[in-house]
Amino acid sequence: QETARSLYYEVNKVFCYLSVAAIIGNKYFCAHGGISPWLFTRRQLRGLHKPCVHSSDDVFVNDMVWSDPAIGLRGTAFNFKRGTSIYFGLDALVHALKSMGCVAILRGHTMVKGGYEITWGVCFTIFSAS
Repeated sequence: QETARSLYYEVNKVFCYLSVAAIIGNKYFCAHGGISPWLFTRRQLRGLHKPCVHSSDDVFVNDMVWSDPAIGLRGTAFNFKRGTSIYFGLDALVHALKSMGCVAILRGHTMVKGGYEITWGVCFTIFSAS
C-alpha cells in the first residue's frame, strides 16, 4: 500500500509540469476551460511558471482551467456557478483569440448533451467524460 501511495504522489507531481493549454495548427487555442480577461498572448502562454500545483495560484491559469462561455454576455463576469474565474462573452473571446492569433477555441470543461457543442461558431466544447 505504501508503494501505491508513493506512486500516486509521484504521478501527480508530473501533472504539475504538463501544459495548461496549447495551440494546434498555429490557429486553434485549446484549454480545459477557456480564456482570461487579463492580457492574453502566446508569449504569456509560453511564460507560465512550472510547476503549477494549484490553478488558483495564477489567475491566468485559473481562468484557462475554470472559465465558461456565456451567451448574451458582453465582456466578462464572475463565474458564480463555479465560485471562481469568469464567464466570457463572444466579444471577450474574439478579442482573446485575436490576441493569440487564433481562429477558434477548443475546450472540454462543460458537460454537454451529445458530446459536443458549438457556441458562436468559434467556441467548440468537447465533453469527453461519461
